[in-house]
Amino acid sequence: MNIVKARENGEFLSKEDLQQRSKLTKTVLEHLDEHGCLEGMPDSNQLSLF
Repeated sequence: MNIVKARENGEFLSKEDLQQRSKLTKTVLEHLDEHGCLEGMPDSNQLSLF
């Protein structure tokens, strides 16, 4: 599975990172999020300065 192989290269920093590295579709990512699998994971790699 792509998620497992991508995880071997380090933790996912965000949902965006997970999607890009594991080649997940937006729909699959949304389903994982809706079911609480991505709880606490930021949406993007961008840090907020404010």
